[in-house]
Amino acid sequence: MAGSTPHPCLGRRVRRLSDPANEKDTALNVFALLHGVGSIGLFSSRAFVTAFVTAMLMRFGAELPWVSGSEMIVNVQGAPSWFTSDMTLTVLGILAALEVLATKNADIRAAIEQFDPYVKPTIAFLTHLGVVSATDAKFIEEASQAGYVDYLATFVIVPGVWFLTQARTALFGLLSEADEDDDIGIQKLISWAEDIGVIGGLVLLVLFPLAMLVLIGIVSGTLVLVRRRAETREQKSKQPCGACGQPMYPSALACPSCAAKNPSPRAIGFLGQSLDTPAPGPDAQAYRLVEKKRCPVCAERLTDRTAPQDCPACGHRVLADQAFVDGYVANVASRVPGVLSICAVLSSIPVIGLIPGVIIYRVQLVSPFRRYMPFARRMFLKGVVAILLFILIAFQWVPVAGAAVVPLMAIINYTAYRGALSKQLASAASAVQASAG
Repeated sequence: MAGSTPHPCLGRRVRRLSDPANEKDTALNVFALLHGVGSIGLFSSRAFVTAFVTAMLMRFGAELPWVSGSEMIVNVQGAPSWFTSDMTLTVLGILAALEVLATKNADIRAAIEQFDPYVKPTIAFLTHLGVVSATDAKFIEEASQAGYVDYLATFVIVPGVWFLTQARTALFGLLSEADEDDDIGIQKLISWAEDIGVIGGLVLLVLFPLAMLVLIGIVSGTLVLVRRRAETREQKSKQPCGACGQPMYPSALACPSCAAKNPSPRAIGFLGQSLDTPAPGPDAQAYRLVEKKRCPVCAERLTDRTAPQDCPACGHRVLADQAFVDGYVANVASRVPGVLSICAVLSSIPVIGLIPGVIIYRVQLVSPFRRYMPFARRMFLKGVVAILLFILIAFQWVPVAGAAVVPLMAIINYTAYRGALSKQLASAASAVQASAG
């Protein structure tokens, strides 16, 4: 009615909606929402690095000329937030540094990936709350006044990070299956690219949030498609068994279901895939399959980093027969003269020849043994051998003596890992005999 007094609560609500400060908070909350959703792909790659760089940009971004003009950086400067405190930055900085170092080691990376689906979504959730707290000066005092949209965003961010983390882990798993110890260095190269991409992506996300949102969406979608394509291709490579009709790998020597022999097994490539060329022979094919961490009978991928172990498909006990082990070791030993010759030629080239020489002897002489050793044994051997290799590398630049450096490195690694695997298999055989007795 005319002349009536508005309800007090309604009046406060109207004033809050029309308050310029409230409009500012709304704009900042939009930036917080864009940052949260746009950083999903970044958190699936580096959780602690993403959180640390985000906090640093919010704390010191106004002092950096290339991001100081961002509306979000300008408005959050000086906002009270636990997320940008000295203690939080120190802890996040330490964790980010450890994360970067850990992802450069194939063994440590494989170990921490088991916890990534739980850790990364949690860090993404806490980081989003930190961004929200800095875009609302009253967040700590009156959490109920923060925009509900900010918290609804967590229902997108958390499952999104979890899903992309799973996809990334699966894709790295395919690379690991082909080169489990990263002897070629592709995984480490990708890891460095991820470090740079996360830092640069966060800066661009602050400057151009909508554009980065689209770009990260494209990259994340590509990651998922590549993973699914690889998995589909792996399954499509199987062919029906001539006896029972069950699918089996073309490189298998026998069917995992009925044990019928494969009349024409195919050779296996460097990545463990079946080729179109015929296999060289039953014994050579079995050794090649084991070298690529596949069952020597049905060619199924072996999941454990130990020996002996049972095939998950046909149940064959891999590397349990001493005659087969002797043949496998002899097959690798037959490569030593050729590998040492190539390494000597490469080692005579100062500095440049070192990297390809190391890759060759790792793939040909070390990887066939190392991929069947548990984590603790591998790390111990790496530490012991690294001391000797460090001394040898110092002489690689010497004109004549340098030609012997890489071959010596190859011999040291080959002898150490072959001996370690032999002791491991002998210990397992003794335990079986003692149990049977």
